[in-house]
Amino acid sequence: FSALSDRIGRRRVYAFGAAGMAIWIFVFFGLLHSGSAVAVAAAMVVGLFLHGAMYGPQAAFISELFPTRYRYSGASISYQVTSIFAGSLAPVIAVALLQQTHGTAAISIYVAAACAVSLLAAVVARETKGLSFAELDARPARPVDAVRPIL
Repeated sequence: FSALSDRIGRRRVYAFGAAGMAIWIFVFFGLLHSGSAVAVAAAMVVGLFLHGAMYGPQAAFISELFPTRYRYSGASISYQVTSIFAGSLAPVIAVALLQQTHGTAAISIYVAAACAVSLLAAVVARETKGLSFAELDARPARPVDAVRPIL
């Protein structure tokens, strides 16, 4: 997916992964509940495939969103703040949802909402594919209302 993002754009690949995961999470738990080893393996393979679509271009995409002067700090803060909310709170929230609802539908909705935030971020971010760091630094930040479609 990293190589694909070099060819067709980081936003497109990342958006594909986020949208795909938002849909797949509803199928995922159904396959896990089936009890079939093949279904569980399929659920994991597709989930990891979609995760790869987001994770593959992520490092380049996030670092290229910041001018060189702020790139290291901007990318680092982005990763660290995200890990606090996604890495630490998400499992706690998922367990709380499971305890409250006694099912996985609420967890699926929670994950889909998180994917929607990622999808929105990919849609409003500027495309960085094919630009040198000098070109990225020369580009002014553009307002969100000037967003171009990703397709």
